[in-house]
Amino acid sequence: MNPKIKSAELAAGSFPPHGHTEFETLGEIVIAHTTGPFNLEGILAHNRARLALLAANPITTPQCLMTVLRTSVMMAPDCLDAFRAGLHEAYDGRPRLTAVAWVPDGPVEGFEWMEKTYAAAYAEVGIPMRNFSNQEEAMAWLRQCLAGTP
Repeated sequence: MNPKIKSAELAAGSFPPHGHTEFETLGEIVIAHTTGPFNLEGILAHNRARLALLAANPITTPQCLMTVLRTSVMMAPDCLDAFRAGLHEAYDGRPRLTAVAWVPDGPVEGFEWMEKTYAAAYAEVGIPMRNFSNQEEAMAWLRQCLAGTP
């Protein structure tokens, strides 16, 4: 198993980050445990953690991401812009994830309301993204995506 990459360890700036993500690679599935809400510093740390993950585990074969969310996915427009910019930095002109599934771990503020916004951000870089109500459904869809039969 690969070591976990934690956004909190990659924080920089004059304000403390709000929100954090911990990435863990389990074969062809990457699990991200994400707790929001995020401020700009938290999103920038999340973006640095994604780049660190890709540096340590380059995508050379089909790979998917399951993001397990806690508390909130709400964020200010500047944070959403930074999230999108981070996706472009990570995936433009490079191998990308096959698919992304988001799953709540308990009540998550904005989970259903923000789905189209986040799906559009992933679509900008050519990655399909869907919300699921539980990890079993999400994992089944990701495995179908990996097999080429979503």
